[in-house]
Amino acid sequence: MARIIGGSPFGMLSGKLGGNVFSHNKGGQYVRQYVIPVNPDSTQQLQVRSRFGMAVSSYHAMTAEQKAGWTAFANGQFSPKIGINHGQFSGFNAFVAYRNMVTQARQMDFDVTVTANGSALSTPPTFGNYVFLPIPPAFGVQAAIAEQTTNNPLEFEIQDIDVVTDGTWSLNLGLAGAVSGTGYDIEDFKDTHENKISFMVELSNGNPQEGMFYNNKYLYTLGFVRPMSWAEADREGVETIKIECANGTKVSNYQAFPTSGQICYASVWIVNPYGGMICIGGKEGEITPP
Repeated sequence: MARIIGGSPFGMLSGKLGGNVFSHNKGGQYVRQYVIPVNPDSTQQLQVRSRFGMAVSSYHAMTAEQKAGWTAFANGQFSPKIGINHGQFSGFNAFVAYRNMVTQARQMDFDVTVTANGSALSTPPTFGNYVFLPIPPAFGVQAAIAEQTTNNPLEFEIQDIDVVTDGTWSLNLGLAGAVSGTGYDIEDFKDTHENKISFMVELSNGNPQEGMFYNNKYLYTLGFVRPMSWAEADREGVETIKIECANGTKVSNYQAFPTSGQICYASVWIVNPYGGMICIGGKEGEITPP
């Protein structure tokens, strides 16, 4: 980018001229080469645009009282995916983030297997739905599940994440502090605010080796495990949980997807049924072939 020193004899220039674009910022006038914007219109990009458009329309249709509620939520409880909220996010930001998360979760297909302590659940879990809220939830999402008898929060330990080039993945979770052979009694997948929670796994761009900078740690959403209810018999003595998702994301939706042997960072998120989300950790590792 070339900067113009000493000004222009034609005054302040702005816009495209030939193969150059003239503009200015707080540092003064500058000129750069014109580049045709990239707009591949991939399936994933079209879905993102559609989700955002619906969220914006829904926000503008709300009452002033509802918007004020989201503003208060944004200043207090809102936890954005990137950044720390110190009042810099608006009610519009919070609403759109929650609404987009719910819409995205609804659009994804699921083929999920859940095991506890290495054994398949005696009764498969039932899966709930995600809910649009015209008003903000009373509490932010908690990065824990509730212990069955005391309702104390139990933190997760991410033991392992395996991601395959076709988009399938598996996640091994441990319950922090669980005593071998005893474990915890859990109350479904609920946080300590009694909101059912689901798990979401996101994947970064691929790197040739470990320890490199990731341009986008949250580039690909691999899938959601919807809020679940377990049978009473499966709640006792839980130490580890394994979640396997066979078709959470359609790799063909993306322009590119990490190839076998590339190093990526996979992050695990807790999501409540209303779209609230919080990261509980992640791991760097190699993408494997099917």
